[in-house]
Formats: sequence, C-alpha cells, structure tokens
Amino acid sequence: MYYNKFLLPHFVQHIGAALLVLAAVCLCFCKCEMVLFLSLTAASVGLLLTVISRESTEDEYSGYLRMRSVFCVVLGSKRKVAE
Repeated sequence: MYYNKFLLPHFVQHIGAALLVLAAVCLCFCKCEMVLFLSLTAASVGLLLTVISRESTEDEYSGYLRMRSVFCVVLGSKRKVAE
C-alpha cells in the first residue's frame, strides 16, 4: 500500500532503541544542562525512530494504523484524519 513507503526498515527500530537507552544512561549520570538537553532530544528521536519503523512481521492493517497515528501526532491535529 501507499503508506508502506513512509515506514522505515525494521533495523531502524533497533537503532532507535539503542539511542533511547543511551539517552537514559546520560540522563541518569550527567547533570550538565546542555547534556540533559541533548539526551532528551536523543530520547525523543529514538522514540520516533522506534515508532515509525516497520515490524519484522507486519500486516497491512497494523502498518496503516501506525502511519495514521504518526500523521496525527506529527500534524498535531485533533480532528479525524481523512481516510
């Protein structure tokens, strides 16, 4: 389907999880304001990469639901996305 071209490959999910763990470790041990800002940014990027990457076994409906929810979050719209 057309929404599959917007999803990232499955290996990106592992990169996002590693980035999230690295950011969590930095948040625990570093108290510098700039490092805290960078680790929060890295955590946000890691979560985004994890959410918009494909699953290893994914059917069409779950991919559709994921892309629909990502578009709602990115657009910041509270209205229903056109189907």
